[in-house]
Amino acid sequence: MKKLIPVFAFVLLFSSGFTASASAQTTDTVFKPHWAFNGQLFADYYYVMAADTFAGKKGSTYYEPNGSISSTANSRYYQAFDLRRVQFGANYWFTPNIIAKFLLEHESGATGSYNVSGAGDVLGDGKRGVYVKEASITFVNAVPMANLIFGQQATNVFSVDEGLMGYRNLEKSIVDQRGMSEAGSNDLGIQLAGNFDKDKDFGYSALISNGSGAKDEVDKYKAFTGEVFAKFLDKHIVIDLSGDYMDKANATTTINKDTIKGVAESNSLLKVAAAYTSSPITAGIVYAMHTLKGQSGTTSGGDAEQTGLSIFVRGQIIEKQLNFFARYDIFNPDSKESTDNALGRKENFLIVALDWIPDAAAQNVHVMPNLWMDMFKDKSSASTSYETILVPRLTFSYKF
Repeated sequence: MKKLIPVFAFVLLFSSGFTASASAQTTDTVFKPHWAFNGQLFADYYYVMAADTFAGKKGSTYYEPNGSISSTANSRYYQAFDLRRVQFGANYWFTPNIIAKFLLEHESGATGSYNVSGAGDVLGDGKRGVYVKEASITFVNAVPMANLIFGQQATNVFSVDEGLMGYRNLEKSIVDQRGMSEAGSNDLGIQLAGNFDKDKDFGYSALISNGSGAKDEVDKYKAFTGEVFAKFLDKHIVIDLSGDYMDKANATTTINKDTIKGVAESNSLLKVAAAYTSSPITAGIVYAMHTLKGQSGTTSGGDAEQTGLSIFVRGQIIEKQLNFFARYDIFNPDSKESTDNALGRKENFLIVALDWIPDAAAQNVHVMPNLWMDMFKDKSSASTSYETILVPRLTFSYKF
């Protein structure tokens, strides 16, 4: 972290000058290269009222205990203040059509908890670390009505979902939360994103990337991501279709002493989202199917198929002061297997929240009491009962 101090000192030292340059841009008709800074914070106080002791698998959720927890203990009554996400970034306009973006991020794994993405961005001495979330260059209108983006960048596979829900500060979308995308929320590659019409009612994106997120590449395989969207009725109806595909190295599988060598493996996602959106209320639905070819937990060489359904609604209670949000998910880690937990149990997820804006002049500052729940169902003949994870939280969020 000591190495990062000069970087932030440099940013703070010159930010006033950069801001002045950006301000001059608004009053001077002659373009001048300029900076713009951005950032956001998701911070919680959370209290784990109940938690399951089952060691987590891929697709498990934020507050589930890690695999080393004893069978006679659980995380009930664990409480903490947590910086769930911290971001600081800068964009630089070389010209009106060439833009560089850089973003640093810290994301917590919630100490003592299991998380599909690991234990969070924690250094060897236990302090909070940051990593490069984005480092890209955008060529605006590189082709008619489309931008070409190269580098570490945001993907579009579930950006529409998150935009429609509007509450990424409470939870990731179902595809992101359950690890169902190969590219993830950001990846290193090259992307073309644009529109078919000048009103931007119909658009698309296509991305070729490493498929390793913000981590270094470790194999030759690449992720291919595509998306198309349409908006109707003066943009009140939104429909988005997206997906991705990535090959994997051939593998050897052994299940019940049945060994098969050279099994072809790949991962593919198909996702559709639809919503009605307006100022007073927005409601929508997301369905995703993630096929894990050759990766069945019960049949050697067979496929597994993850499915997820998410329903959400948000709206105003008092304009510019108080809003509400609710979301309910159904997730099956392997819909091809109805009697085995090899890839995990069925899960139903619920989050409900109030969103208080303390000052109407600061619409990007939020105080959100919310309830986070994950419920489990055994798929095996044992019909084991698993405890619901129940976490009341008080979330503070801002962005600039």
